[in-house]
Amino acid sequence: MVNWSSRLSAIYLRWKTVCATLLILFILIPMSEFLSAVEAAKLTTVSASTIKRFIRDVVAAEDHPSRHQIEPSPEELKRAQKAKEPYRWKIAKALVLEQFGSIDDAKKGSSTGEASELVLEILRNQLESKDEQIRKLEIQLDRKDDQIMRQDERMRETHVLMQDLQKRLALTPAPNDVVVIDDTSDVAKPNTSKEKRPLFGGLFRKAK
Repeated sequence: MVNWSSRLSAIYLRWKTVCATLLILFILIPMSEFLSAVEAAKLTTVSASTIKRFIRDVVAAEDHPSRHQIEPSPEELKRAQKAKEPYRWKIAKALVLEQFGSIDDAKKGSSTGEASELVLEILRNQLESKDEQIRKLEIQLDRKDDQIMRQDERMRETHVLMQDLQKRLALTPAPNDVVVIDDTSDVAKPNTSKEKRPLFGGLFRKAK
């Protein structure tokens, strides 16, 4: 006798396992979202015409690696063209973001560029300020050099004057030197002494 209860339990367990596996795959591998050219243009900074041209380029190459991200697929396209049914090109959202980027990325890039320009402007102003300070310091150094050269020239002139004065003082006799006069000089000296007369000479002369 077949045990239907055990069979049904086994089938139920297998079905439960398959459902759980499919649920996990659905969660981990989300289905691609396809958008029209107009809808895709709203996600990027490019126009719908640009996206349509990109779709035409992908479809024109049968072996293009991104062809599976364009709808309708080659089989569906042939069937629609054979049945003369209208169709609408759609592109996967992931491919749009990969090729053209998102508006948020563009805004981030723009803000980053503005911040970089602001930093560059600040650095440029700082460099100009530093250059101005360096020029002022160079001018001050030039003035100091001129002053030092003038002082050196004055010191040399003073040194030359001092040497000349020392030479002159060495040749001039000192005021305390005694001038010695030779007594044996042949120069005749005037006789300023008066002739002495005898005390009684005059009397004897008169008596004679």
